[in-house]
Amino acid sequence: MPTALLVAAIVYGTHIMFGRGSLSLAVAAVALRGLALLLNFVTGVNLNFESVDRIEHVTWFGAEVGYPVGMLNPWALVAQISNVLVIAYLAQTLYRVRRDSPAWWSALLICGGWLLLVFSMLATNLSVVLGLPRLPLGTLPGSVIMVLLLSVLLVRELRRGRRMDALMQESELRHVRARRELELAADDANLGLWQWDVATGTFTQNETNYALLGHAGNNGAATRVLFGNAELGEEEERAFLDATRQQAYEFEYRIQRPDGERRWILLRGGVEHGPLGDPLLVRGVTWT
Repeated sequence: MPTALLVAAIVYGTHIMFGRGSLSLAVAAVALRGLALLLNFVTGVNLNFESVDRIEHVTWFGAEVGYPVGMLNPWALVAQISNVLVIAYLAQTLYRVRRDSPAWWSALLICGGWLLLVFSMLATNLSVVLGLPRLPLGTLPGSVIMVLLLSVLLVRELRRGRRMDALMQESELRHVRARRELELAADDANLGLWQWDVATGTFTQNETNYALLGHAGNNGAATRVLFGNAELGEEEERAFLDATRQQAYEFEYRIQRPDGERRWILLRGGVEHGPLGDPLLVRGVTWT
């Protein structure tokens, strides 16, 4: 049971992380391992032996290890075919990940570690088939190797994540600084800057724009902010909305400020449109 779950976890985890190996190959490997699990309970003593005659002992690194000796179970071949398919799947995944891809080193560590583990399982079963003392190469050493490799990968990903966070923060600071410098330059040149998100109705503007248009407040719908003091009112709004159907627009109209002053306003900017040609985002510069 643990080995079957381990094989399923190896295949599933590798497929979810990289998705480069053949799905049919992955399914076949897991299905055969499931069949081997069933055969383990219905044939012989277990999947490796039809019968066990005796237990022999051998010393490995000063420790005595017992291993069974008896008649081999021919159905053990099913498990070994599953192991071979897992090896093929891991090798295929590793081959298909591009060497210049950021995922290459992750694939090398993950697939390489699992390959070592499956090869150790094959070597252990081969020693049984050849009637040799059971080699101490089961899942435990392979699992230790995988833990070490995954630890290396985790540390590497954490370091990369920290570098990415630092770069994003630096980029955001540069963006804020550049935007502030742009606003200062616009204020010095007495230019109004504004942006209208048509989908959400959000209208943002700098202080110069709000002063040029003669508003007592900085809130409201875009057309009310832009044309609230226009002499022709709704007529100017309709003409402006028609102009925003183009990628770039230039629109001139006259306003009367609350103090009675009349002035010409020039709006110029660009528009981002949706698939149906409707304006989604309108950016503009205002000057007199």
